[in-house]
Amino acid sequence: MLAALLALTISSTQTIKIFVVSFFPVKGEQIDQSVTFDVGGAYAELKTKTEKLTKEACASLEEGSRFRGYKLDSMPALRYQVVGRIEFKEPIPLRPKLMDGGAPLPDYNAIMKRIDAKKWVEEKGVQEVWMWGYHGKIGLWESNMSSPTGGVSNSNRDNADLPIFKKTYTLYHYNYGRGVGEMLENHMHQLEHLLNHVDGRETAPPDKWNELLFWGKFVGSDASHKIVTNPARCGWTHY
Repeated sequence: MLAALLALTISSTQTIKIFVVSFFPVKGEQIDQSVTFDVGGAYAELKTKTEKLTKEACASLEEGSRFRGYKLDSMPALRYQVVGRIEFKEPIPLRPKLMDGGAPLPDYNAIMKRIDAKKWVEEKGVQEVWMWGYHGKIGLWESNMSSPTGGVSNSNRDNADLPIFKKTYTLYHYNYGRGVGEMLENHMHQLEHLLNHVDGRETAPPDKWNELLFWGKFVGSDASHKIVTNPARCGWTHY
């Protein structure tokens, strides 16, 4: 009965609406590698690459949402839909505050204001902003959530580094020097942070982490992120 109820619950597909913003600093028709540091080449080729990776990531995330996906009639629980996009042929705007280690961080507040994210989130139902850029000599957050009740994400959880709207949204910052595997890694780490938050890992002492439902009993990991159960459990993103 429980399995039947679970299957019924997730049988209806939910749409995740995405807004894509891209930063391509250019010199003529070439990427300005003095800005990106480790990514160069033709602007047109890099733009095509990011569009291809966006489609591949959407398809992979949908495929991963299948309940018991080995069954032929298993449908994805999630659909990812790009409902808007914009690009800037200029460097990512940075803020004066530095990360630990001295790297400047993107000015995510300025970026969200520039793309009118408030309209896209509150009026058009966007849940995720996918940002294409570079890493090089700047810092970034792989995922960064903003919510009226506080963000939970793979960041330093500074509630002031993104505008807060009436609805929750998550910004994913991708490095176009990498591939779809790293995009999915961003999403997996975000899921881990959400599950650990619900599970109470943030308030549990590290010596009790192996007893938590997600981190201990499902992942099988301890406070050092080492898989300690025997036999091994399901693991986390890096295992």
